[in-house]
Amino acid sequence: MDIRIIEFLTSRICHDLISPIGAVHNGVEFLQDMGAEGVDDAVGLIAHSSAQASARLQVFRLVYGAGVKTTALELGDIHGVMESYLSGDDKISQNWDPNASYTDSAPTSGFCKMLLAGLLVAHECLPKGGAISVEKSDNDEVLIYAKGDDAQPRNGTERGLSGDLDLDEMDPRLVHAYVTWLMGQSYGFHIKIQDTIQDCVTLVLQTHS
Repeated sequence: MDIRIIEFLTSRICHDLISPIGAVHNGVEFLQDMGAEGVDDAVGLIAHSSAQASARLQVFRLVYGAGVKTTALELGDIHGVMESYLSGDDKISQNWDPNASYTDSAPTSGFCKMLLAGLLVAHECLPKGGAISVEKSDNDEVLIYAKGDDAQPRNGTERGLSGDLDLDEMDPRLVHAYVTWLMGQSYGFHIKIQDTIQDCVTLVLQTHS
């Protein structure tokens, strides 16, 4: 794998963590400057921001971390970390049942990891907010919907998900789609954009044929 993929992925993770971690630092400084008068505001800022940072770290650990290979992941785990991930953004919600049956057999950790990767792609498709949902199709495929105003994939996402994105076009905003394709090669799945209509993007999670 080209070293640039690691560099872009690291840049993406750091970018997503800088904001909440920086806010924690600001809260500490505010507490130091204001003393007792600023305790409530500072603690509130620190608590909110640290929760955001923790949620993002949990998602990154599950979707990118190697430890998942030895962990028995379940759909409830994916739903829970995604719920925490979205809690800092009141514009986007998820609406799917982690207790529903999306596969003919018990979902594997690899399937759960790929589903989380797909949910993050759906999240990227909602620049103005909306809702993410999951359902099983009549063809036993898993459909992930991103519905909201001006919902659309980023330019290059579709090619990233298929592994056709030239590395010279890669940047931190597109690296997740490409890494999702790479993970799919290992776990026996692939995710593709099935349809893009007004205010709705449909992703499909399939096993390799």
